[in-house]
Amino acid sequence: MYKLFTYGTLRRGFNNHSMLRNSIFLGESMTKESYLLTDIGLPILINYQGDGAKRVKGELYIVTQETLNMLDRLEGHPMLYRRETIKVSSPFDNKFEDALVYFFNVSNFAEKHLKYVEGLEEWTKK
Repeated sequence: MYKLFTYGTLRRGFNNHSMLRNSIFLGESMTKESYLLTDIGLPILINYQGDGAKRVKGELYIVTQETLNMLDRLEGHPMLYRRETIKVSSPFDNKFEDALVYFFNVSNFAEKHLKYVEGLEEWTKK
């Protein structure tokens, strides 16, 4: 079993949430560090702490290896998105804990353009 932090289409009420039907919802959560969340027609989270980066709101789940394998295919891991471990707030106390997250895989060429991207705290498009 793994903890997974979701920030976009896997959250409740969004189009890919059904992929978490066999998972356990733990509650609302927020990243400990700031990252760049933006919208390119779908939400992408970039492991970037420069201008525009913010702590990101999302949801925390417990997922099985089977669900994780399915999500890896959905997210194109490791080519399109990379699954990494970050610190997120626990829904039960004020502590931080490890959770997996899918970061958009940005090429070195594109990284120099990230300072021009508007960062979001939460993706809300439905």
